[in-house]
Amino acid sequence: MGKGRQTSAEPGTALDLAELYQAAVETAADALLVLDEGGRILFANPATSRLFRYAVPELIGLPVTTVIPHAGLEGGVRELVGLARDGEELPIELSMQAHVVNGRHIVAGCVRDIHDRQQAEMMRALLAKRALLRTDIGVALTVGETPQGMLQRCAEALVQHLGAAFARIWTLDDERGLLLLQASAGQYTHLDGRHGRVPLGQLKIGLIAQERTPVVTNDVIHDPKINDPAWAAREGMVAFAGHPLVVDDRVVGVMALFSRHRLTECTLDDLAAIADVIAQGLERLRAEAAMQAKQAELNRVARIVTMAELLASIAHEVNQPLAAMVANARACKNLLRAPVPPLADVQSAVEDIAKDGLRARRIIGRIHTLLEQGRPREDHIDINAVVGEVLELTRHQFVGKRIVVQTELATGRPYFLGDRVQLQQVLLNLITNAVEAMSRVGEDRRQLTIGTTCDEPDHITVHVRDTGIGIEPQHLERIFDPFFTTKADGMGIALSISRTIIRQWDGRLWAMPNGQRGTTVSFTLPRVTHPPQCS
Repeated sequence: MGKGRQTSAEPGTALDLAELYQAAVETAADALLVLDEGGRILFANPATSRLFRYAVPELIGLPVTTVIPHAGLEGGVRELVGLARDGEELPIELSMQAHVVNGRHIVAGCVRDIHDRQQAEMMRALLAKRALLRTDIGVALTVGETPQGMLQRCAEALVQHLGAAFARIWTLDDERGLLLLQASAGQYTHLDGRHGRVPLGQLKIGLIAQERTPVVTNDVIHDPKINDPAWAAREGMVAFAGHPLVVDDRVVGVMALFSRHRLTECTLDDLAAIADVIAQGLERLRAEAAMQAKQAELNRVARIVTMAELLASIAHEVNQPLAAMVANARACKNLLRAPVPPLADVQSAVEDIAKDGLRARRIIGRIHTLLEQGRPREDHIDINAVVGEVLELTRHQFVGKRIVVQTELATGRPYFLGDRVQLQQVLLNLITNAVEAMSRVGEDRRQLTIGTTCDEPDHITVHVRDTGIGIEPQHLERIFDPFFTTKADGMGIALSISRTIIRQWDGRLWAMPNGQRGTTVSFTLPRVTHPPQCS
C-alpha cells in the first residue's frame, strides 16, 4: 500500500492508491480502528473521534477497552456496549479481523453505532405488542357468552401483553352505588374479599369512579392514594394505573393494574385507549342484554298470543258442531217424552248428532295435521349422518359458548326407517337443552358427548350427555310432560314433542343423571337390516 502504486479512473488520469484509501477512511461514517497485538489503538479515523468524543491524538496508544470495555481481539461480529468520554453508554456493532503486515500482527476493527437501529427495532416490537394487545381485547369483547367471561379475557390480555403483576375490572351497579369486581387475572384471581364490592368514593377504585379521573403512579410505595404501601413494598410493586370506564359521560366501571416495573408513556397511552374500548364493549353488552330481554319478552307474549289465537280458533271451529249436537240431543229428549214418540224424528236427530260428531272429528284432524305439518316420510336414515348434520347446524353455539364436543359413533352405518327432519328435530331439541344446561357452569367444565350404539340386535341407541347443572331426581320423568319446564322462559314442549316423535317410531326416550355432574338423555329406534346394519 506504498506510494508509487497508481490506478487510472480515466484515460490519461493517474491517482495515488494510498491517497484514495486515506480519503475513504477519513470520510467513512463508521468508526475504523487498527490495534496492535496488545490491544492498543494504533490508528483511529475521524468517525471514531465523533463516536467516542475523544480527539484522534488522544485515542492513539489507549487500550481499546477504554472505549469498548468488552472488546477482546477475537474476530467476528458482535453487538456490545461502547463507552464515550463523558461516560455515556453506546450500543455498537463491532467487527474485528486479524492481519499480518510486514511481519507484524495487527487487528483491524469497524465500529458501527446501532442506536437508531435498536430504536427502530424496539419501536417495531412495541407496535406489534400494542397491536396484539388491542387485537386480544377486541376478540375478548366479541367472542364469549357472558360479560364476565369477556372481561376476564380482557384482564388476562393486560397481564400477558403489559407484564402487569395483576389486572382487574369492575362494573358499576348504579342502583346500589357499588363497583362489582368482574375479572381478575395475574397474581390474584379471586373475585371476593375487600375489593369484591367497592362503594363509590371508597378506596382508590371507588375514588377513580367517583371522580372520573385516572390515577397513575410509578412510585406506589410513596403515593398517598395507595391504600396499603406496606403491602406494595412487600410484593415489590412499583407502578399502578387505574382508569374509569366512561361512556357518554357516564361511568360504567373501572379498570386497574399493578406492575413490578415502571409504566412507560406508551403503556399509559395504551391503557387509556384500552379503557375506552372496554367501556364501549361494556355498553354494547348492556345494550345487547337489554335487547335480548326485550326480545325474549316479546317472544313470550307472541307465544301467548299465538296460543290464545289457536285456542280461540279451535273453540270456534269445534263449538258449532258441538252446539248442534247438544241441540239435537235436547230435541231427542223432548221427543221421547211424548206419549207416542215420533221415532222417525228421533232417528233423524240421532243421525244429525252422528254427522256433527264426525264433523268435529274432521276439524280436530285438520288442526292436528296442520300442527304436524303433514304425514312423516319413511326413508332409510343413517343415524350417524344425521348426528353430523345437526352438529354442523349447531356448531356456532359450541364455539360461542366454548363447549367441547365429542362423538362416540357406532361403527358401520346404523339405519332406521323414519323421517330425517323429525330425527333432526329431536336431536336439535336435546342438544339445545344440553347447551342451555351447561351455560350455567364454568367454561372449563363444558363438554357435550353424542353417541350411537348397536348393542341390542334390533335397536339403535342414541345418547346426548352433557356436564351441565343436572336435573332434580323428582323431575326426571316430568320433564317429558307437556308444558312442564324448570326454565323461567321455557314453554315445556320441546321434550314432550321429542318423546311423541320417538314413540311414533316405536322407540323410547328417557333421561338419567350422570355419575358426577350433568345429564344423559337417550332414545332408542328400531334398527333395519337393509341398508347394511352396523357392526
